[in-house]
Amino acid sequence: MPDDRMNKTDIATPQEVLETFTALMRGEKPAEQMKAAETLAKHYGLLTPREDAVVRPEIAQEIEAAMAELPDPPLP
Repeated sequence: MPDDRMNKTDIATPQEVLETFTALMRGEKPAEQMKAAETLAKHYGLLTPREDAVVRPEIAQEIEAAMAELPDPPLP
């Protein structure tokens, strides 16, 4: 039930929501980064299965190799 004391400036705009998720994705907390990235990817339709998608194993191997070279995130 909405609070009658709230005014329209208290409600985040769609742009503010996207900016917040983007800031979280670029932050330093891995759990927040993953959740924000996943939420943005869903918003932009990047996680929907595509029937016309071409499977290219060499791309997956390149991504895995690049990820293996990344430094481990700092412990909390």
